[in-house]
Amino acid sequence: PLLLTCRLTGKALQVVSALSPTDGADYDKVKSAVLTAYELVPEAYRQRFRFEKPKLNQSYVEYAHMKSVLFEKWCSASHISTLSDLKELILIEEFKRHLPEKLVLYLNEQKVNSFSEAALLADEFSLTHRVRETRTDANRAFRPSVRLTPSSNSEKPECFYCHKRGHVIRDCYSLKLKNRRTGSSPNKDRPEIACCDKTHAEKPSPCFKPFLSEGFVSLPGSEDDTKVVILRDTGASLTLIKRSLLPFSENSQAGYSVMLQGIEMGAISAEMHHIKLSCPLVSGDFLVGVLDELPTKGVDLILGNDAAGGLVVPLPELIFEPEVHDEGPRCLLVC
Repeated sequence: PLLLTCRLTGKALQVVSALSPTDGADYDKVKSAVLTAYELVPEAYRQRFRFEKPKLNQSYVEYAHMKSVLFEKWCSASHISTLSDLKELILIEEFKRHLPEKLVLYLNEQKVNSFSEAALLADEFSLTHRVRETRTDANRAFRPSVRLTPSSNSEKPECFYCHKRGHVIRDCYSLKLKNRRTGSSPNKDRPEIACCDKTHAEKPSPCFKPFLSEGFVSLPGSEDDTKVVILRDTGASLTLIKRSLLPFSENSQAGYSVMLQGIEMGAISAEMHHIKLSCPLVSGDFLVGVLDELPTKGVDLILGNDAAGGLVVPLPELIFEPEVHDEGPRCLLVC
């Protein structure tokens, strides 16, 4: 045990040190304690197995081996020992894929191992919450409404021109007096509204021009590419994309969300999804955070350091036949 303790570090050292002298001398118990300390929950192994993708410098044989190892870890963490247990595991997973998120969280908390038990708990949860919602709606329906007295200011109309109560803009004396002075028609009882072109309002600021590029994104397994405007942000640790660009679903979900914090020190949650990205800087499969809107107008995707690393602008390309642009008449030097 002393020789083994000298070789261990971190969590493994803490676990072995906590064992009794008798258990510390038993190899099987030491091995079981160390593996248990580093073991993840079954849901973590399931997500890693489902969303494991081939890496850039990885052969398909290595990828198949990694898939097999992750599947074995998922089964081991779920205590699968027979074909019947494996059948229950697959059925429960498929059952959860078509349930609301709130119901899936409830079933995960109950740690169900039987498909029939999961179905019964789902029905009980749905019926219980449906009764609660019905009672809440009934209480709202019989709640007496508060009537305001005729002298209340909320019943008096408000003028959109002078913002005084008691009349509408059609009968506004101040507006009629202004029209008489300027000589305009009294029928124009609507205030002037300034309009601007939406395309110009949504264009990125010119200061971002050196870091802007265009690329294409799509969901894994889909051939439909969507053109996007990309901003390379070296201050972003995570790549972000607008939700309206792709039809994100449970098939592209990574199974978790992350908390984002900006310069205003506020925190928002972003779901993580798998996408395929092709742009001048990087290309491949990436995990990105999905938001309804991005802080930079006119930008569809913010390329963070997780995907681009240290690249800021595309590397220059060396071509064998340079293109020469002929501008102006040719000149011949004569000595």
